[in-house]
Amino acid sequence: MLQTLFRNILASPYTTGISSGVLFAVTLVIFIESVAQLFSIFPIDEKIVAGWCGGILSLIILLIIALRVKEINGVLIVALLFSYLFTGISSYLVANGEELSIVEYYMFMIGNLTRVNIHNLLPLTLITLIFVTGSIFLIKPLNALLFGESYARSFGLDVKKIRVLILLLTSFVVGAIVPYLGLMAFVGIAAPYMARVVIKTSDHRWLLPTTMLLGIILMLVAHLISLKYWVPIHYLYGINRPAQVLPVGSILQIIGGLLVIYLVYKGEKSIRIQ
Repeated sequence: MLQTLFRNILASPYTTGISSGVLFAVTLVIFIESVAQLFSIFPIDEKIVAGWCGGILSLIILLIIALRVKEINGVLIVALLFSYLFTGISSYLVANGEELSIVEYYMFMIGNLTRVNIHNLLPLTLITLIFVTGSIFLIKPLNALLFGESYARSFGLDVKKIRVLILLLTSFVVGAIVPYLGLMAFVGIAAPYMARVVIKTSDHRWLLPTTMLLGIILMLVAHLISLKYWVPIHYLYGINRPAQVLPVGSILQIIGGLLVIYLVYKGEKSIRIQ
């Protein structure tokens, strides 16, 4: 949806600043004790609450930009600059943090599935159902945007309203899911790219479900590999430490990156949003 909105195959929750806002809020909880205590008044994990707040912050910024900037590419540029701001502040906190906090931040940044348990299934299911339902209602407007905003306006589509709805839905799902899993930055770019190659169309009636399915497959493959293989740290660094389980995020980036490179190498034409 973000790639269609911005007409750019590199558009993703990360490049629009949504993921950076969520990570920024969680970073404050990890490194600043007073912020962690503030969020701990809620009955659920303070990192999850912080992630929601970070998603809301990113959404507010995106909505303000989307309502004031006429050209959608301008929205993407300004949003990317805000993501650099969030990343810069997070880097400052990491540079001055304690070792245990830095390790926790690193594991959250690369993503892992170990924090998900049986108690998380109900909220994650509800979040998924809300997102899927909302995306179904946006299929026709998204198909209209494939031909450009001018074409969509000529058919009576309220482009600003649709822009806000897309940003609202994507910010909601990222802000709600990332606190459970950490950042899985590559899925948002790789899955839509591979879906367009597989189905040979940008029609969202087929593109959305195919993208979801391929994203699930990428996650499951990476998870299975992480359960079977591990990194012998003492061999790599010459120190006496136990073997570490491979992070899912790292495996996902390796698999997805190699897969996209393979598709390009095999002579696939440049994928365009049309």
